[in-house]
Amino acid sequence: MAHEKVTLEAQPRQGAGKSEARKLRAKGRVPINVYGHGLDHAVALHVDRLELNAALNTSAGMNVVVHVLAEGEDYVALPREIQRHPVRRDVLHLDFITFDRKSKVNAEVPITVLGEVEDGNVTQELVTLLVDVLPMEMIDEVTVDVTGMEVGDVIRVADIVVPEGVDVLLDEEQPVLSIVADMVLEEEPVEGEESEAAEGEEGDAAEDSDAADGEEG
Repeated sequence: MAHEKVTLEAQPRQGAGKSEARKLRAKGRVPINVYGHGLDHAVALHVDRLELNAALNTSAGMNVVVHVLAEGEDYVALPREIQRHPVRRDVLHLDFITFDRKSKVNAEVPITVLGEVEDGNVTQELVTLLVDVLPMEMIDEVTVDVTGMEVGDVIRVADIVVPEGVDVLLDEEQPVLSIVADMVLEEEPVEGEESEAAEGEEGDAAEDSDAADGEEG
């Protein structure tokens, strides 16, 4: 599935430093920088915190292409270098990088597992796929279907189907997921049953000993 268009209204920052950043955050704004292709220097801006959270929480995740609109400019960029609060996990600062629309970029694309297996369990070794793709043709995810798979079956990178123009940058033989047998755990004896069993074994041993003494007599 191709990315969805996301726009983000931004305003220029008047100052710099931690003090200015704290003032912006107190007003519900988040400092951002935009830099990269076509820019001589980083552009310091700030955006609404809720709008930024919405932009970062689309199905594309951190691969979302964002149109950052500021002072008549449309900076088409990808989010990079996100800084979050260590406890609350709020976004404190974010860098956006602009790109050449004709040049591919690297991206980690989530792998979504579809279907169910009748026997065994799905063990997923790889949760994202590293690809090279044109930014405006970014994909949100790749999918693998485990329907009909059996214990011992393996899906490898080479088995994943990606859209035309998307290059996979991983070893084709690298396992993505496998079907493994269910683990059977031996049931531990219930407390009380274990002691009864032990007492029964001791009683049997005593009877055998008495029988042996009788034979010898």
